[in-house]
Amino acid sequence: MAVTLTIGIYKWYTNDAEAVTQYKLYTDGSAIWRKGVRDSAFVWDVTLTGTGFSGAEDTDWTNVFNIS
Repeated sequence: MAVTLTIGIYKWYTNDAEAVTQYKLYTDGSAIWRKGVRDSAFVWDVTLTGTGFSGAEDTDWTNVFNIS
């Protein structure tokens, strides 16, 4: 069985307009996953609905792994 993995990068900007990579995005074809650092912890999140990461935590997406 072949698996296709698509990788994207989400960026946010500081006040001085320096680009900072916060998350890396992945898809398994049915959900979008992201790995990154949030609030000084490594996190791994997955989308639950089509709204995805633009929506509310535990409604549209959820954290599946967290190391502080």
